[in-house]
Parts: sequence; structure tokens; C-alpha cells
Amino acid sequence: MIVQIDDNFRITTDPHNFMIEEKGDKKPTEKHPNYPWERIGYYSTFEGVLFGLINHKLRQSVAQDVVGLKLDVKELKAMIEAIFDVKVLSTPCQLKGEE
Repeated sequence: MIVQIDDNFRITTDPHNFMIEEKGDKKPTEKHPNYPWERIGYYSTFEGVLFGLINHKLRQSVAQDVVGLKLDVKELKAMIEAIFDVKVLSTPCQLKGEE
């Protein structure tokens, strides 16, 4: 399975894992046809891969304060909910007042 999340991220699977892949700057070759995609995380559950994607994107945030980071969390949760038609009830670092 390959599920495109946005231009730079996708979720793939093998028989045992869900994986996050990020588009890199390498070009596909005959020997490596999966370039430019680079695996950045392995997860045993679908829920785990969704939280992993949120956490990875948060680490790339340019937020300068808590307000900016909170906005990033809300935007990422909304993105996941829209793509998969699910409700993200919490994240590993639940913010006070978030439902």
C-alpha cells in the first residue's frame, strides 16, 4: 500500500510495518527505483504511523513560541482528519484545553 499524504510525505506498508517516507532530492535509478523516497520511520500500527507523521512534521516546524507550535499541532491534526476521515483524539503530548 502507498498512501500519498502530501507532495513530500507518504505512508507505505510491508507485511509487518507501516512506514513514513519523505521525498528526498535523489533521482530514481534502475538500481534504486524508489528514489527519491527515503524511509524515516517504521511503526507497528496505523495509529502509530499517524502520530509519527505528526511528530516528524512538528520537528520540522519553524514555530518560535508555544502559540505557533499549538497552531502547527492543530493544522497537522486537521490534515490527518481530512485525509483519513478520522478524529485525532489526542497526540502523544496532549495540549491543555485540546479536545
